[in-house]
Amino acid sequence: MTAKASVPTRSPAPSWRVALTFDDGPSEWTPDVLEALAEAGAKATFFVIAANVRQRPDTLRLIVDAGHEIGNHTFTHPRVTTLTDGQVYEELAETQDMIQAETGVLPTFWRAPHFDVDDAKHQVAASLNLTHAGRTIDPSDWQAGPAERIAAAVIDQLADGAIVDLHDGIPPGGGLGTASRADTVAAVRLILAGAPAGTEFVTVTSLLAGDA
Repeated sequence: MTAKASVPTRSPAPSWRVALTFDDGPSEWTPDVLEALAEAGAKATFFVIAANVRQRPDTLRLIVDAGHEIGNHTFTHPRVTTLTDGQVYEELAETQDMIQAETGVLPTFWRAPHFDVDDAKHQVAASLNLTHAGRTIDPSDWQAGPAERIAAAVIDQLADGAIVDLHDGIPPGGGLGTASRADTVAAVRLILAGAPAGTEFVTVTSLLAGDA
């Protein structure tokens, strides 16, 4: 386990609800993220890549068993605007099928890799009953640490209704960022400990539905 570090906290806030989201998993770092969330009593949403699910189906089931939400992050992590509508449909539909086969869960949210999406691709996703999940806070944890920088970038921008974009995995082929998500794991612990008192960490569905 990564040692905890100190990040300045903000003033207490009344009843903030925040969604932590994780892209590109499941991976070897996902169980450590799950442990940190469990210790804090927090829920999150994991936007998984089917190619990674195929390698780690047990980890996908750990996410669901812990009460977290699963989202669709495509099969191979392409820039969907470079694909035909039919190719995007296959990327999303095959991911839906794999997630449902492994967990019995059918995601209702998806996230385009690199947030590179247009109206045509939104319509393709909508045909599969998928709604795109954006973000309001992007600490670029996939690109550079250390954990203290990532956590401070998140805590400084936290507000009621925030959606935080973090990464618990690495896309097939390695992606363009760092080769490890250890800094993200450590940053999650710092964020959960350093968020203003009264902050509740919930799934994207819960946040957008305004559930109590």
